[in-house]
Amino acid sequence: MKKANYIFQGLIFIVILYYFITGIINKEIPMIALTITSVLIILLPDIFRKKIHINEYIKFSYLLFMFFFLIMGATVGMYKKVYFYDSIAHFITGVGASILSLFIMNKLKRYNEKDKWFNVLFIITFSLFIAAFWEMTEFTIDNIFNIDVQKAALTGVFDTMKDIILAFIGSILFSTYYVLSKNKNIINKIIE
Repeated sequence: MKKANYIFQGLIFIVILYYFITGIINKEIPMIALTITSVLIILLPDIFRKKIHINEYIKFSYLLFMFFFLIMGATVGMYKKVYFYDSIAHFITGVGASILSLFIMNKLKRYNEKDKWFNVLFIITFSLFIAAFWEMTEFTIDNIFNIDVQKAALTGVFDTMKDIILAFIGSILFSTYYVLSKNKNIINKIIE
């Protein structure tokens, strides 16, 4: 899994480099800023690896999330090219944030397999926090670079609320799986 993560991360950097060079050639300041920010975001697991033991499954999940949503969605422009890409992204974000919440609970020594309802509450709350944080980030980027990632000019708050609700549904489905699952091997691999 470690080798796969290095290869995947390298491919992501190649895509980022292509769009960085394209941004310089076309004098697109937002694209240049997005690619520089993308490099920093992609490197976060490596930066914090020594302080927090991030297992290869979590790193792969993080890279996959960043590839589909930050790189393909924002950088390559899939949010604009495929009508429902944004909706799928936010639904999967709800599932991904739920998985990450179990890992965080374990790292903070708050995970207790027997206290499923507290765990579910934490999973859903954390997922909603990530969804809200992401929407605030989009709002900030829209205002700094004078763009409309949130489609606020077109839809008002509809897109923002839809995105948060889809993340919420993703966290509810993961929580249901978590509570009803008889096979705890997958959960244990995530939180280790």
